Amino acid sequence: MLHGEFELTHEAATAVEKIICAANTGCGEMIAMWYDELVEEYLSEQKQEIEIFPCSSTECQLKVASVFAALQHETLHEQLHVLEMCKWFMDKRLANIHGISLEASPPFVLPSNQSFAYVFRVGDVQLIWVKLRGCQAAISVTLRSRNLSFLEECLVRYLQRLAIPEALVDLSPFELIFVNDQVNLPVKPKLYRVHHFPSDHFEEDGDCCEFSGQFTNEKSTAVLSERLILFSQSTVAIMSAGDSILHPDICLSIRKTPFLVITLGSPTFDTIRALFLCGTSVVVEVDESTKDKDIRRLINAVRNISKVSH
Repeated sequence: MLHGEFELTHEAATAVEKIICAANTGCGEMIAMWYDELVEEYLSEQKQEIEIFPCSSTECQLKVASVFAALQHETLHEQLHVLEMCKWFMDKRLANIHGISLEASPPFVLPSNQSFAYVFRVGDVQLIWVKLRGCQAAISVTLRSRNLSFLEECLVRYLQRLAIPEALVDLSPFELIFVNDQVNLPVKPKLYRVHHFPSDHFEEDGDCCEFSGQFTNEKSTAVLSERLILFSQSTVAIMSAGDSILHPDICLSIRKTPFLVITLGSPTFDTIRALFLCGTSVVVEVDESTKDKDIRRLINAVRNISKVSH
């Protein structure tokens, strides 16, 4: 494929390879069928403890295929809906593995009166859709590295065929930023939130707990259980991003996490995904030097957002 030769019917070809070939040969009508095949394979795959070749994992294949599938559509809403569904498939698989009930995928509604950027990262390839008020949407690509995997290289070459420019985009001016992975932005605080808040309200008198530093040696086992219970029963949790409770597997094992989690420092994106799957609606990342009064101001701001959402 890297030499411009595409074979749709090769018996050894995987679903993602067929999708790449179909996109490059103008057989876009076949992509939906093979995409469904890949989604089914992904959702039924057993969890791998260690991905020896992450750039060729089924999850990576799904992300690549999702971009190819999205770009077969004309409108911005249709393109981003495909990518949102890819994110939902990833959450559904993670939820299934941990025995968590996941509701049907929520409708994706584009902001109508706010500027936004939509960032979809596939390994070292980062696609960015931007929409300013009163302007047409634009798409560009950024490469985090020139040392690309085979699938990433296939994707980049297809983007070049579509004349999608490679360009650095300053994300700071946008009012909203949608992401599927960690995005390096100098701004703080960073707020991650789900599209739809749960039906129960973020009450004024909800429990707010500030978790202190790590416990060590003989105290750690004795205190961990109490901390986990406190964490699961809190409405708001304020804690270090490096706290052991914020390990994705621990969050998923708790299955009930606070409505709002404020982290001092940067949590991993896997942690953010795990929190969202277990009931958290908002994650706010702040600097470790942030003052208590500023954190209280953030909590009140999120509470106001919650009321507007209802």
